[in-house]
Amino acid sequence: MAIIRAADAPQKRSTPKTSAARMPAVTVSPRSAREEGLNGLGQVASAILVMRGLYADAGAISLHMPAVSRETAALADTNEGIAKGIDYLISMGPYSALITAIMPLALQIAANHDRIDASKAAGLGVMPPAALEAKVKAEAEALTLAVLRQASEATDKTAAAKAELASKDAA
Repeated sequence: MAIIRAADAPQKRSTPKTSAARMPAVTVSPRSAREEGLNGLGQVASAILVMRGLYADAGAISLHMPAVSRETAALADTNEGIAKGIDYLISMGPYSALITAIMPLALQIAANHDRIDASKAAGLGVMPPAALEAKVKAEAEALTLAVLRQASEATDKTAAAKAELASKDAA
């Protein structure tokens, strides 16, 4: 059995530790954070309404939520109870953004397996499974065609190069 001496052992590289002192300070006012958080909650609510087929309600939220968020956040500056309530609601802020990002994928998969009606979630980018399948097949065929064209061009160039070499060897 080989014995590894300390001098033979690989040296550990020190990795710099990231500290708060080295990170650039990003400050967001409580009002801006509350307004952004309320708008995010409005987007989630709007998405749920679209899935339920309540398009007018989803449109109303999308249309009016920015003003409601702005004024509610302003009210929270002077009303501690409102501020606490908003802060509690938006404490899931990063999670609601993640949910909003994942939702179209999950809904598309659900539509693909006939768990939901794709038309109810079309506003979230969900396509009917047959349309999505046709789109993916068309893209795959286009890629295959591009590869075949490149192969054909390479074959033509090879033949041309061989012919040129043959004519130079003959000369």
